[in-house]
Amino acid sequence: MDFHQEDITTIHDFCIDVNKLEDKIKQLEQKRPACLIIPILYEEVENRPLQQIVEALNKCDCVKQIIIPMAADNKEQYVKAAQFFSQLKTDHMLIWCNGKRIQKIIDEMKEIDLDLTGFRGKGMDVWLGLGVASLNSYAIALHDADIVNYTSAIPLKLLYPIVSRDLNFFFNKGYYARVNLDKKTMHGRVYRLFVQPLMDTLHKELRCDSEILDYFRAFRYTLSGEFAMTSDLALNIRIPSDWGLEVGLLAEVYRNATFKRVCQTDLGFYDHKHKKLGKRSHGRALQDDG
Repeated sequence: MDFHQEDITTIHDFCIDVNKLEDKIKQLEQKRPACLIIPILYEEVENRPLQQIVEALNKCDCVKQIIIPMAADNKEQYVKAAQFFSQLKTDHMLIWCNGKRIQKIIDEMKEIDLDLTGFRGKGMDVWLGLGVASLNSYAIALHDADIVNYTSAIPLKLLYPIVSRDLNFFFNKGYYARVNLDKKTMHGRVYRLFVQPLMDTLHKELRCDSEILDYFRAFRYTLSGEFAMTSDLALNIRIPSDWGLEVGLLAEVYRNATFKRVCQTDLGFYDHKHKKLGKRSHGRALQDDG
């Protein structure tokens, strides 16, 4: 069993009773309501993992609202996605991120010198989702839509350190073992073969000592897309607009929060859809699996 602590608080999974976590979050939902954001691609609507996520969330009633930001090519795709999410029992909202109504709002922002023309990607979708979620929530969790072995323990573990008055963290980053126990395979190539060796090299070989590097090295899985934060923090950070959301967000949290209000939580084993290794170059292969 791992007791090791990093430079930031590390919350290990010591056989946590998720039912107790859910009860405690529900006890605080009046004063500290929680929201979950699941950014998706349209094609994920037809994939089995998202159906499993919906089924698991229907058994978990500690989240007050679920926000689903999605870019759709046309109205038909949006309608189909809306029909799919109608099976959610929790109050939810599907945001058509590149739809006419959203685009109209974005165009109007130019009047206050906020020009978002050309910004597209996961970061932009998350930014829109956070804006809606922050209206009625104290704590906001976010995770991907392609988690194969999803359970309601994921949002519970992400939200509890934020909602709990005893812990009272501003930001919580999820980490996990990228291992498929059934197929006996290991994933996470980009982190294991590039990101972590790069940071270790900067620290050891180049003797690059800096507080922000120590901060990044303290996270056990820098590229994970699972995290939670307070709505106040969400409103005061600059969300990266492209597909570099995970690392860019950590940099923003570093700029806006002290180490003692930042933590990371063990989410257990994690598996999601994978792309095959690239054949042209090692660089291409690394891009296929974070």
